[in-house]
Amino acid sequence: MRIAPVAAVAAILAPGVAFGLASPEGTGYRVVGGRTHPEAPPSMVLAGEGPAWRPLRLGRLPDNGDRLWIELTIEIFEPRPSGLYLSGLFSSAVYWDGQLIGENGAVESAADDATPGQIDQVFAVPRHLTAPGDHRVLIHIDRSASQWRSVRPGYAFVLGDLRSLTRSLQSHAFLPLVTLGALGLVGLFTLALGWQPRAPTGLRTFGWLCLAVAALLLLESWRGLFGYPYPLHVWRLRAVLSVGLVVGALLPLSTQQLLSQTAPRAYTGLLLGFTVVVLVGPSFDARMLMILGASVLFSFVLTVRAWRRGRINAGLYVGAASASVVALVVDPFDFLETGFFIAFGLWVAAVLFDISGAFSRLRDAESSAQLRTARLELELLRRHMRPHFLMNVLNAVSDWVETDPPTAVRFIEALGTEFRALIALADRPLVPLVDELALCRSFLEVMGYREDRRFELEVAGHVHGIEIPPGILHTLIENGVTHGAGLAPTFRIDVESTSHGWRLTVRMPYSSRPTRRRPRGEGTGHRFIIASLYNAFGDHAHFEARVEDGLWVSRIERRDP
Repeated sequence: MRIAPVAAVAAILAPGVAFGLASPEGTGYRVVGGRTHPEAPPSMVLAGEGPAWRPLRLGRLPDNGDRLWIELTIEIFEPRPSGLYLSGLFSSAVYWDGQLIGENGAVESAADDATPGQIDQVFAVPRHLTAPGDHRVLIHIDRSASQWRSVRPGYAFVLGDLRSLTRSLQSHAFLPLVTLGALGLVGLFTLALGWQPRAPTGLRTFGWLCLAVAALLLLESWRGLFGYPYPLHVWRLRAVLSVGLVVGALLPLSTQQLLSQTAPRAYTGLLLGFTVVVLVGPSFDARMLMILGASVLFSFVLTVRAWRRGRINAGLYVGAASASVVALVVDPFDFLETGFFIAFGLWVAAVLFDISGAFSRLRDAESSAQLRTARLELELLRRHMRPHFLMNVLNAVSDWVETDPPTAVRFIEALGTEFRALIALADRPLVPLVDELALCRSFLEVMGYREDRRFELEVAGHVHGIEIPPGILHTLIENGVTHGAGLAPTFRIDVESTSHGWRLTVRMPYSSRPTRRRPRGEGTGHRFIIASLYNAFGDHAHFEARVEDGLWVSRIERRDP
């Protein structure tokens, strides 16, 4: 009776254990029979004696002890194989027609003496032993070094060309390594971009996702590149499952953030589902498949929702997510091997294209904001230096020189201090809050001479360590003096630290009398403040102004990205 060989796909230990080499038949051979025997002296088993021979069970080692024998009857024909590949969670000694052709680890009589073998091993088969016809292959197995007795390991057995078998172990890891390097670079690149001001939301999460997928690829390719003793195999599987859990959690999270979608309850449910899968999943492969599959499907739903809402470039994400879903449905187990990583490459391409467009739009917005700010600065300067202002200053200085020379000197010094401060701060994108407050006090001192009254600026809170665009508080104070002339001469600024940044609240006198000027909140100063804040902080700053309790209250809030 012909049976399936011990190299059947159902016997594969983990993704890629036989590297696609397992087959009921191979080039130059086929397995025509097999049976197993519990531990016995080699002389007895080699002689074919013993009362305990049992038919070989497909894909599983028997549960009758840590040591056993496997006997395979192999029919050889042309071209004759020259190598034997064996994989499993055991040490082994291989006999071909009664002749020992190799050992992987040591199969000893005492459990403590057994040396663990490698998870994969290729043995050379002497040519004189592979004449066409039937041959008897005996494999003496010792799995006593394994700490995971509850794991029922499979095994893989392949005959073929010795060089091809050896190269196959490394060649299947070459492409993942190339992909690993690319993912690592993309991950580091997007992490660095994510720390830039006004970077798209979710970029840092995507960077961590790329690094996690790179780590998953490294763990998958480690076996083919370097190998390891078989007792470490389950540890590697646990590491793969742990990193797969991180990937499964980060993929939908980065999708939510990059596409500005929110689904906190659904995401929490997804994480709880992952926890249940890890605890009660039937096998490592099944758990990985359920985790990555649920993550891909959840991300697909998010991309479709963003596309329906008209999000720019959402179609790219839908395409990448669709490729992942197709790979999952067409061949679920190949999805763990290659499908997920190929689809993730498309995902990376979609993200890179999207963020390049986002940064391009951001540069255009910054250029527009800078031009708008420059025009507003020029308009404010022109208003501040209008002819009748200069004429009033010169007339005042002329009168004070004749009637009160000390006052004239102090006024000129105050005016010079304000202009020097304006020049010092004008060309800087951000200035310390303490310097801006000093500029405001200089301005109020100058206006005090002009209005013949004393203006006060009260500041409460910690002012150090905060930077703002130059001139925005100066503009608010100037508007307060202009529109609140004749009212209370006290201005107050409260500095507050918030859980996500800081807030400045400016309170000043307010007059409800109509003026020929544009109403507050619609003039050049208002637009200048908004443009300056956007130019410095993007969407992470907010400005508002309104009447509260008879005062004009303006708030400037900075939120950390």
